[in-house]
Amino acid sequence: MLEIATIRLRDYTGVVRRRFWIVLVLAVAAALSAYFYSSRQQPVYQAGVSVLVTPNVIDYWTIQAVERLMNTYVDRVKTWEVAQRVVDAKQLDVPPGNVLSGLRMVIVPASYKVIIQSESASAEQAVHVANGFAEELARLAELEESSGPGGDIFLRARVLDRASSAAQISPRPRFNVAVALVLGALAGAVLALALEFLDGRLRLREEAELLLGAPILACIPAVGRPDAQSGDRTN
Repeated sequence: MLEIATIRLRDYTGVVRRRFWIVLVLAVAAALSAYFYSSRQQPVYQAGVSVLVTPNVIDYWTIQAVERLMNTYVDRVKTWEVAQRVVDAKQLDVPPGNVLSGLRMVIVPASYKVIIQSESASAEQAVHVANGFAEELARLAELEESSGPGGDIFLRARVLDRASSAAQISPRPRFNVAVALVLGALAGAVLALALEFLDGRLRLREEAELLLGAPILACIPAVGRPDAQSGDRTN
């Protein structure tokens, strides 16, 4: 029976065509499930702002020191105390912990930039938080510059692209439906092949020859249904 199933599965397109309804049902079910799941998710918005952070001294020997200093500045800004100042300054009705949970700060040492991204269920809140932390970073750099003794390495920060709007990053119904449709179709094709493998009925001439151990000398042609008007049978 294994040899029969192997012969049958050689014609993958024929198998899928015979059981196309399985592929269709699973693909549609997966797409509908993805759509209903996405439509019930709470929207998430993201706003981003770039801060240029340059050292007062730029040479080969200070590159690593500058990178460590940038990390120190970011760590000092991503605190509960600073988050509370941002909430108060922007008059946000959220606790500082929620603000920090949606905050992401990426350091790009090669271009002396800090990318600040804020995610929130409110587009307006995401914009305010991103701009607020950018302002706090610039403020920290200014304080360090004014208080640092002569000869020290310090950073100057300047907000480059202030956030003015937030983009919706989740959910993405169209993308989710497209992915679910493809995965559902693939799952349907795999299921169709598995059912064909387990089907014990003979469908192909090669299967009968293999089972009987003898070649097929003749085949009865397929006969169509009787014609409703003439009563003749058509092939």
